Amino acid sequence: MKWSIIIFASLAAAVTAQYQHGICPLILSPICASNGITYDNDCLFDYAVSLDNTITSLFRGTCEPSSFDFIQCREYDVEILITVCGSDGFVYENECFFDLAVKRNPSLRKRHNSECPLICGSDGLLYDVQIFFREQDENEELYQKPISFCSV
Repeated sequence: MKWSIIIFASLAAAVTAQYQHGICPLILSPICASNGITYDNDCLFDYAVSLDNTITSLFRGTCEPSSFDFIQCREYDVEILITVCGSDGFVYENECFFDLAVKRNPSLRKRHNSECPLICGSDGLLYDVQIFFREQDENEELYQKPISFCSV
């Protein structure tokens, strides 16, 4: 998908910017910090804490969804690929992606395992799951939004 390429390019640009000063090795093992910034590794996180000791680690991973999510979840047991319907109306590919979303939004709850009954499209319309994916195949700019985006 186009959005994953854009996110990966943005992540790569951020990594490059963080290493310009040569303070840390180029190792990608992101940490989401309490200040909302993703640090690419422990070294960069420790450096940030040395400048501001109020910063704490929230979880291992990026603060915003990114292509790194796919890296973290790639080793997830493929035989247990059960989709998860979240309280935000998103259909998460598996428990791993849902767990990452909960780390970013602790108020998120699981509605149930399997597809959500309706998906909110970026065009503001509600779709049945199968229809949404068919429409998405024909329109690459259509993507899933939180269910509240479509609520009137």
